[in-house]
Amino acid sequence: MSPRLFQAKTKKENKHFFSSFRTNEKGELCGVFFCDANSRRDYALFGDAVCFGTTFRTNSYNMLCAPIVGINNHGQTTIFGCAPILDGALQMLWCGCLIFFLEAMEENRPTDQALGILKVVQQAFPDSHHRLCLWHISQNAAKHLSKTFSKFKSFALDFKSCIYNPETIEEFEQDWKKMFEKYELTKNEWLQGIYDLREKWAQVYSHSYFCVGITTTKRSESINKFLKSYFFDGKILQQQLVNQYSKAMIDRRETVLQAEFNTQQTSPDLISPWNVEREASKFYTKKMLSIFQEEIKLLIGLLLEVEKQDEMICIYNVKDIGDVRRIRTLIYNTTKN
Repeated sequence: MSPRLFQAKTKKENKHFFSSFRTNEKGELCGVFFCDANSRRDYALFGDAVCFGTTFRTNSYNMLCAPIVGINNHGQTTIFGCAPILDGALQMLWCGCLIFFLEAMEENRPTDQALGILKVVQQAFPDSHHRLCLWHISQNAAKHLSKTFSKFKSFALDFKSCIYNPETIEEFEQDWKKMFEKYELTKNEWLQGIYDLREKWAQVYSHSYFCVGITTTKRSESINKFLKSYFFDGKILQQQLVNQYSKAMIDRRETVLQAEFNTQQTSPDLISPWNVEREASKFYTKKMLSIFQEEIKLLIGLLLEVEKQDEMICIYNVKDIGDVRRIRTLIYNTTKN
């Protein structure tokens, strides 16, 4: 079946099903993007951040499967769409499929995360904040800095600390400089290149962006494994691909219904006497409330000392009981709610 006839047939069977495709100069199919109505609805609700990548093949046509995913209000990975892409034209087709994705989602642009397609992301999502996968960075670090890892047993801990621990940009710059000097890495080109991209992976730069906790492509890869169980046939055809994908989505959404049932049928266990937690429990899902409660536990461990106070401004020194040496300044303006 030709791509156009397939698209027309699919649209006739499900008027809310979206599909777009690209062909090469010979008229051969080389890239597709498809999603259903529920995925489009989910993206409208949870599309603030998306994650995508290509790690497994679906059939004998040398095509990669690229699911585009996010996180729903139950903390589950939700699939916004799927894009089989011909490996030989990866960068061009990634851009095309991401543009198809935006067309399906009516141009709502997310915060996104991927590795190795920076130019594509800049072209398709010029107004979004692009993050790199920390797992892949760690894997590349092990390859490019293998001698340093072997020579210095403390390097792995310091490298990880530079990624996650700094709370200000100044602290990150100081820690990075110390690491460069301590391990004699000032001439390492790969590490310098990673430093030039620091705003895309160092966690201190992500505070101003809502990424729903996504730091790696792990969720994409778990979905890849999930989909692979449906795309088991090495010679699966184009129409069968969509049919199998639809079956996968039905099964996937059963887990959402179960999570919703658990939220509705269980009473939340509160951990503090604070009204803010009680109010949150009325609106949050079971999973989101547990995440909120972890933040409450961190607040309980803080000491606040008033440094200055007047009718409009209150300035506090904030200390962590576990690390009283680290002092932060909190400024509260009573005129701004």
